[in-house]
Amino acid sequence: SGDGMFEMALACEKGKGMASDFYKALEFLAKASNLGNTKAVFRLGLILDSASYLDLAKRYCLYAALQGDADACLWCSKHGVTHEVLGKGARDWLVRSALLGSHRASYEYACKLELREGPEYMMKNIDALSHFERAAKLGSVEAMLFLGRAFHEGKFTRRNLKKSFAWYESAAKSGSAFAMNKVSQMMYSGVGTERNIEKAEEWFDLAEHRQSQGDDRNPDLPQYPLDVVRRWIEGK
Repeated sequence: SGDGMFEMALACEKGKGMASDFYKALEFLAKASNLGNTKAVFRLGLILDSASYLDLAKRYCLYAALQGDADACLWCSKHGVTHEVLGKGARDWLVRSALLGSHRASYEYACKLELREGPEYMMKNIDALSHFERAAKLGSVEAMLFLGRAFHEGKFTRRNLKKSFAWYESAAKSGSAFAMNKVSQMMYSGVGTERNIEKAEEWFDLAEHRQSQGDDRNPDLPQYPLDVVRRWIEGK
């Protein structure tokens, strides 16, 4: 099945149960793509993009986007991919990605709205801040941090320290070392929550441990050797 081939490709990438073999991974991704696995199509697009085969990457990513892959839609938005028949441009892809449930697209759309309309618009329009809230609820740690800061400083909304603490705590539980430090500080001082020195110290220790690990929540695609990608393309 397409899903099975996709899992085999990931296993070849990471060397699960076998030595890493990027050429085999590409072969399995191609087979998964032919069987209709959209994630495999998009992954091939990302690999081709990283190897500087941009025109070919656009073809794969555009196909995945048209099949409803939210991350592929976001990629098309960032790379200015257009569709002659559908007339889709960068903004269309961004909105489509957000509607498909991408927390990154939802956050980026909210940021673009903030930059375009300015603070006064954000203050007067409750719906504007709701874009950040939607992104946060979908899992965007960046949106959680934005809301924590916005409610703490009274920026774009009325100051609300309880809501600020709640969003920082959500970001901390999602792995943000910065948010862990904020939660620790607020708990230690009793700002936006009850004072709890013991828990504040626990959050501080977690933040230090997280920072020592690099605070990397979204590891990048493994770097495929250029000669392997070139050999795979020539062998198609």
